[in-house]
Amino acid sequence: MLGMSGTDMTPTSIIDGNTPVPAPTTAPFAAFQGRVYENGIPIAVMTSMEMNLDNQRSLEGVIGSKFSPGVFEGRCSVNGSMTFFLRGNATYSKFVNETETSIWMRLQDPNDATHFMNLVMPRVKFTDGSVDPPTEGPVPLSMGFRSLETEVATVNGAALATLPTSLTIQSAPTGRVVRGRNP
Repeated sequence: MLGMSGTDMTPTSIIDGNTPVPAPTTAPFAAFQGRVYENGIPIAVMTSMEMNLDNQRSLEGVIGSKFSPGVFEGRCSVNGSMTFFLRGNATYSKFVNETETSIWMRLQDPNDATHFMNLVMPRVKFTDGSVDPPTEGPVPLSMGFRSLETEVATVNGAALATLPTSLTIQSAPTGRVVRGRNP
């Protein structure tokens, strides 16, 4: 979190006389209704994904002020790790051969198909891979990844434009689309 300036804190009450916002009535997103696609093909062997999003924003000092005139955007970096059940060597070979892939994850409200969240990384490169075979049961394959920048077409007013991005997050029913954008 970055901030440009601050003020002294003043005591306040948690309940300030305003009506609290009611809790949502929708169910939380569930992995059982979710889907993961690699290169457009559904896969049902991913057990977890941890993702780090860093917009690398910065504050820059100026002469004559102890506050920055703004928060400056940096290059968006998306990386993390995924764990799969090992089934053949196709996924691990993408790490060994430095082959790009794409990952699309869709999480859905189990009670309403119109409520969902999509996480799309059109260009992903695996950065490491490790297998630790247990004595019995499925074999977990842990893979580090980095999402690479790509040009994505988007509608800007009436014209079609392209934006550099490494991650697109879409939520519904709001229809909001957020992109991990590089300036």
